[in-house]
Amino acid sequence: MLTRNEFESLSHKPTPWTKEEEYNIKEYLRFIRDSQEYKEYMSKENIGLLNDFQKTTYSLQEKKDSNIPLNQNETIILTSGAKILANSKKEKKEILEEKAYIKTLKRNNAYDRHGGISASLATLFIVINLGIFIAGLILMLN
Repeated sequence: MLTRNEFESLSHKPTPWTKEEEYNIKEYLRFIRDSQEYKEYMSKENIGLLNDFQKTTYSLQEKKDSNIPLNQNETIILTSGAKILANSKKEKKEILEEKAYIKTLKRNNAYDRHGGISASLATLFIVINLGIFIAGLILMLN
């Protein structure tokens, strides 16, 4: 796999990539995409790789916004980086929505448990009182 410096130099290379360089770039991008999913479980070194990739993508975006022409390699890195970062933001939003939904389910289940406990206590109270009443009737009739 590529190092940070190799990726940086290949992303700004003015000539088209060779087949081997293109393969290495694709592998690096695949690694970055997969790393976005497991960011919270990764080491500081790998998180640093993600941060460097984001910086590279943002610097290319600024270059493009400043109307500085990008070469073919920089354009490929920019579009791939934009897709990877957009997917990670979308996934984070979905995860937050899912966690919020789970919290509401837990709250609703908590309310249901209290109602179940109240109903069972009321039923138990009625059965005990009915038992005492029937026992008293049986004693009076004997």
